[in-house]
Amino acid sequence: MKVTMFVVAIMFGSGLLTVPHGLGASNYIAHRAVGKVSLVERELLQAILSGGSPAQIRKLVEDLDINFMVNTFKYQKDDQEIFVSGTPLSIAASLGAEEIVDVLLDVDGIIVDALVMTGHPSRLQEWSKLVQIQTALGVAVDANHLGVVKLLVEKGGASVNIGKSTVLPDMQVGAIDQGYHQLSYSTELIDATELDNFEMVDYLLINGADPSLTTSYS
Repeated sequence: MKVTMFVVAIMFGSGLLTVPHGLGASNYIAHRAVGKVSLVERELLQAILSGGSPAQIRKLVEDLDINFMVNTFKYQKDDQEIFVSGTPLSIAASLGAEEIVDVLLDVDGIIVDALVMTGHPSRLQEWSKLVQIQTALGVAVDANHLGVVKLLVEKGGASVNIGKSTVLPDMQVGAIDQGYHQLSYSTELIDATELDNFEMVDYLLINGADPSLTTSYS
C-alpha cells in the first residue's frame, strides 16, 4: 500500500517552509547520521548504488522500514568517493534505476511523496551549502529520468505539484536542524521546462501538473 498525505506547510526544526500544494511534517523523514544506519539498511543502499538486481533488492527490503533517509552516505565509484543523501526511493530515482524503483514501490507502507533533503550539510564548515527539499519525483525530474517519473506517477501515485524548495541552513543557530532560510521554490513542471525535456513537460501536464504555479524567490 502506498501512503500519500497532503497539507500546506512543513516544519524543519524551527524553520517553516510554505510550499504550494506541499506536504506536512508527517512526510518529512528525519535524516540519520551514517553511523545510525543499520547493517541491512547499509546493504540496501549499497545494492541500489551498485545496480543490484530486483531479486537482491526484494530480499533486502523484507521486514525493513523503507522510509528512512541518510545524510551523506559514502560509496566508491571508479576509485572516487561519492556522497549521496536521501531515501532508498529518491536515491534510486536519481540514478534512473527503473527496475529498483519498481521494486521499492511494491514495498508495503512506502511513502512515495516523502520529502527528502539533498545536499544536506553534515559538518559546520559546510553550512554554506544549499539544501534542496523535494520528493523522489522531483529528484527524478531534476535528473532527467522520464522513465522513473512515469513509474512514480503511474504506479506510485506521486503528486506532480509538490515542487522543490531551495533553502540555506541558518548559521546563526546552535544546531544544524534548528532553522532554514527559504531562498526559492520551483515546480516539477518548471524544472522539466528548464531541462528542455518537452516530452516530460507534456507528460506532467497530461497528469495534472499545474502551469499556474510559478517560481518564487525570497
